[in-house]
Amino acid sequence: IDVQAFKVLAIVASLLYIVTRTTKRAHATPRTGFTFISGSLICNPMSTIMEEARRGVTPLIRKIAEKEKVSEEFVRNGIASGRIVVPCNPVHSPEPGAVGEGMGIKVNVNLGTSRDLISIDNELQKLDVALRYGADAVMDLSTGGDIDFIRKTILDKCPVMVGTVPIYQALEKVDGKVEDLTWEIYRDTLIEQCEQGVDYFTIHA
Repeated sequence: IDVQAFKVLAIVASLLYIVTRTTKRAHATPRTGFTFISGSLICNPMSTIMEEARRGVTPLIRKIAEKEKVSEEFVRNGIASGRIVVPCNPVHSPEPGAVGEGMGIKVNVNLGTSRDLISIDNELQKLDVALRYGADAVMDLSTGGDIDFIRKTILDKCPVMVGTVPIYQALEKVDGKVEDLTWEIYRDTLIEQCEQGVDYFTIHA
């Protein structure tokens, strides 16, 4: 068996599992007939964005098409085929942004604490500057302090997509000892961050 492929499949399985769990928080709105999760534009709480795109044009697709100044069908086809991705965790429900074929360039800003400098105020100042100058996405790379609290604060304050590198926190859980890092610790870190609302990950496999 290809060990790397197995790891990737295991990660995907965990993400699908947590998406199913978190989207159960959705509710239908009588006025629109759509299902909203913290104001998200996902139509069916038990479907992925790709699955919804394969069924037809959704409010999310319309929003992206309007922002990108392309046709709704172009966006729908791109998402349905995997050529366009929309990093959007319904728990966070950021301003929709799309990456991929035919989409505009997206600016991602890295921020986060270190063991040597831990200040949530500093990180929020960085976030404010990033948003003021038009960042499309933010990555919290915090490795020092109460990482869960820092990430939650950033998610609460950030209207655009938020990503992380989960292995950073997974390594913090074992005091940086790589030999003590297990798949279970890494998996649980992914799940915890999904539940918190992280929209996308950088996966070092």
